[in-house]
Amino acid sequence: MSGLTSGELAQLRISLKDYVDVRYNSLDSKVDNNQKVSEDKIAIATDVLNSRLERMNEFRDALTDQARNFFTRPEHDLWRQKVESDFINVAKKSHDDDCRIEDLLNSKTKEINGKIDAFEKFKTMMEAKASQGSVLIAYAIGIFGLIISLVSIGLRLAGK
Repeated sequence: MSGLTSGELAQLRISLKDYVDVRYNSLDSKVDNNQKVSEDKIAIATDVLNSRLERMNEFRDALTDQARNFFTRPEHDLWRQKVESDFINVAKKSHDDDCRIEDLLNSKTKEINGKIDAFEKFKTMMEAKASQGSVLIAYAIGIFGLIISLVSIGLRLAGK
């Protein structure tokens, strides 16, 4: 056999009850260890799953809050109509303001052109007066010269 004597074999023999008890206790401790490991793994998996579920719930709550703050399609359409209406009103007002500014510029231009025309007429009138004054001075000098020549001719005739 295995090289053991019969006495040694006899000492090695145990009763069936002891064998079953040892095997049972060994298997029981292995089962207990496996159960403990399984419970630890389940606890860890439960914690991980709960953590994921909490994050999913936070995400779901964030989406719910976000959806609550979004425009609904009818609200968006009303808002868009108001913006378009405001834009059209601003464009009309801007056009009206442009027309008013153009009218104001035209009236100011006419006013300035009228003042320029009046100034040109005044300038022409002043130039005419200056020319008339020059003519009068020339007449006066001419008449004075004529008088002097007549006196000179009269003195020559009287002195001969």
